[in-house]
Amino acid sequence: MKPEVDPDTGETIYPPFNRPSGQHDAYNTGMRMTWTDGEVYEAKRDGVVHSPDEYADDWKLIEPESESEPDEDDEPDDDESESGEPATEAWEANVDYSNGDALTYEGELYFVIQDHTSQAHWPPNEVASLYERQ
Repeated sequence: MKPEVDPDTGETIYPPFNRPSGQHDAYNTGMRMTWTDGEVYEAKRDGVVHSPDEYADDWKLIEPESESEPDEDDEPDDDESESGEPATEAWEANVDYSNGDALTYEGELYFVIQDHTSQAHWPPNEVASLYERQ
C-alpha cells in the first residue's frame, strides 16, 4: 500500500503495518507505515519483516511536525504555501527524493515510493516503481 493524502487536511496518511510474509514483500529502507498506536515509523534497513514492538532497532519513529508560532513577518516558511499547507515542489531532475515526498509533474500530484535521485529520463508519469500518481 502507498501513502495517501487526506483530502480535508492535505496531510500524508501512511498505510497500517502489514506483516510481510517474506523478503519479497518486506519493508525496505525509507518505507513508512502506521503502527497500531497511530505513530508513523520508517524502516531503517532493507528486508524488515518484524514490527516495531518485535525489533525496534529496525524502525525509526517519525515525529509529527509540531505547530509553530507564526513568523513575525507573516511570510510563509520555505516549506509552506501561502495557504499554510505544506508546499508541494515541482518535480526536477537530479534531486534527491525520499519515500513519502509529495511533488507535482505536469499538473498531477505524485508521491515518491522509493528513495532515489531523479533523472531526466525517469519522469514520474513513466516510472511507476519510483512514483505513485494520486
